[in-house]
Amino acid sequence: MVGKIELDQVRRVVLREHGGLGDDAVAPGFIGISARYLLNAGYHLIVDGILRTRSYGTVLRQLIAEHPGPSHVYYLDASLEETIRRH
Repeated sequence: MVGKIELDQVRRVVLREHGGLGDDAVAPGFIGISARYLLNAGYHLIVDGILRTRSYGTVLRQLIAEHPGPSHVYYLDASLEETIRRH
């Protein structure tokens, strides 16, 4: 089974966090707990979004370190022009 956690869906729709990610942000911890649950249930998991190191780095590094299987991290560096062209 493959699961996907989409940052925009979790942060904006589920948690209704629309502003910046200050110290009171719930999204990083919520994503960490959700990802652990799915991984422990046997899912292959994709965590998708603009996951800034300052806000999500610790959670993502912990998930990778704790996961016994292979983990892959991809960074897409697309210019604004390419982003507009694709969307």
